[in-house]
Amino acid sequence: MKPFGSSKSSRYERLEQVGAGGYGKVYKAKDNDKGEIIALKVIHMDVHTEGIPSTTMREICLLRKLSHPNIILLKDLIVEDTSISLIFEYADTDLRKELTQKNIPNSYIRSYMKQFLTGLAFLHSHRIIHRDIKPGNLLL
Repeated sequence: MKPFGSSKSSRYERLEQVGAGGYGKVYKAKDNDKGEIIALKVIHMDVHTEGIPSTTMREICLLRKLSHPNIILLKDLIVEDTSISLIFEYADTDLRKELTQKNIPNSYIRSYMKQFLTGLAFLHSHRIIHRDIKPGNLLL
C-alpha cells in the first residue's frame, strides 16, 4: 500500500453516487492503477471555518489503525484544498437494503450477526465505541 495521501485524485474514476449525508457523498469508483472497484467518500470542507471536521479526523485516525476482516478497510486518503477523499474497499450493499429486498435465510442472518458481533468485539477490545450502529452502516 502506498503511504496515505500520496495518490492523485485522477487515479480514481467516479462511476456512480451510492450514498450521501451530512458528511458528504459516497461514490462507487474505480482505482485505475489496480483496476479494482472501490468506495470513494468525499467530505467537503468549509475553508472559512475550522478546516477538517473533528469527526472526520477521528474517523481517519481510527480507521488507519484498525485491521480486521469484519471492519471496512481504509485503503487510501486524498487531502485537497476543499475536500478530503477516503478510499475504502467496496461493499455491494448494506443490511438495510438487504432486509427490504428479500427474505433472508436464517443461515445468512446467523452469519451476518456473527460477523457483526466479531467486528464489534474487536472494536470494544480496542476501547472504541461505534456510536452509529444501524442496518445502513453494516456493509455486506
